[in-house]
Amino acid sequence: PQAVQIDHVVSLSDAWSSGAWQWSPDRREQFANSAQNLLAVDGPTNQSKGDKNAAQWLPETAAGRCLMVKTQIKVKTDWQLTVTDRERAAMRKVLAGCS
Repeated sequence: PQAVQIDHVVSLSDAWSSGAWQWSPDRREQFANSAQNLLAVDGPTNQSKGDKNAAQWLPETAAGRCLMVKTQIKVKTDWQLTVTDRERAAMRKVLAGCS
């Protein structure tokens, strides 16, 4: 569990509740395997994040927060997934501190 794990930056369950429930099985599989949404992380970080979005969990470092939020925005935009108001507010707060 300490080793490198592959994280879905936008978790599969978050994607489901953000609109993926409407997708075909093929599209859901494409999303699950999209390199755009996959990130190598250490085991404890991956376990801590779980299926949380930016309103529920953020990395400890500013650089990590910026990377996660920018990636989540790109993925959710490209895959036409929704963002909750709480998630949007958290993302804006993080982006305000990014270069």
